[in-house]
Amino acid sequence: MVKNKHILVVEDEAITRAKLVGYFQHEGYQVSEAQNKDQLDAIMSQHHIDLVMLDINLPGEDGLVITRKLRAQSNVGIILVTGRTDTIDKIVGLEMGADDYVTKPFELRELL
Repeated sequence: MVKNKHILVVEDEAITRAKLVGYFQHEGYQVSEAQNKDQLDAIMSQHHIDLVMLDINLPGEDGLVITRKLRAQSNVGIILVTGRTDTIDKIVGLEMGADDYVTKPFELRELL
C-alpha cells in the first residue's frame, strides 16, 4: 500500500475540508489541513508533504498564485480542487504547475 504519504488539504470551507480530511485519514493517509496560505506555509515548513489538495478560491492569495509559488520551490504533488468549471481556469491551473484539476462537486473516490 502507498500509505504513510502525507496529504495537506488547503480549503477555506470547513465542511468540505473536514470531508476531505476524514476520507483520506480513513484511507490510511496522514492528513494535515489549512484554510489559507499562512497555515499552508507553516505546515510545509514543519512537515514533508507528498501532496497538496488546494482550493483555488481562498481568502488572501488564491490557489493559482500559491500553485505557481509551490511549483517554483518544490516538486510536491498539487491537485487543484475547485468550484471553478471554466476550461480557461483549468488550463491556467495546469500551466501554473498543478498536476491535476478536479471540479466540485467531486466524488471522493475520484480524488483517491
